[in-house]
Amino acid sequence: DNLEMLWHDRRMASFGPIFMTNLAVFLGWRFATTSALNRVMHKYFLLNPVPSQFVPSSMLLSSFSHTGAIHFGFNMFALWSFCDDFQAVVRPPHFQAVYCTAGAFSGFTSLLASAATRSRIPSLGASGAVLFLAAWTAWNNPQTKYAFIFLPNVEFEGTSMIKG
Repeated sequence: DNLEMLWHDRRMASFGPIFMTNLAVFLGWRFATTSALNRVMHKYFLLNPVPSQFVPSSMLLSSFSHTGAIHFGFNMFALWSFCDDFQAVVRPPHFQAVYCTAGAFSGFTSLLASAATRSRIPSLGASGAVLFLAAWTAWNNPQTKYAFIFLPNVEFEGTSMIKG
């Protein structure tokens, strides 16, 4: 049965939980019509650099947060596209741990950038975690060919991605 085969697929074991978490948070933003849910989404899933509004867990939780369908789609497509290469280095539970660590580190970096520029603009998104996983994959697979989603016919090797 196809569903059972998908359930036991190694790529889905790595990608599935991250995708489902991102999807749940995306839908949370979409359906945050009540003021209570809207407050929860803004408090925990939006990284706010204002000290009086900062919640430490948002450094991780904001890395599962997308308010736009295109942002969500591109990040999940990118993550899916190099999932197999990444798994040549780590097993599924470690894939999720690396994603979460990269997301938290990305959030921390965002806070440092906000402090340096004195910005009070909140941030969100999986892009930092996805970029880290892409760089890790390129580092461990330097001869693999990569392409940008908007320029599918322009390919470059992993070494170029790391240098660029």
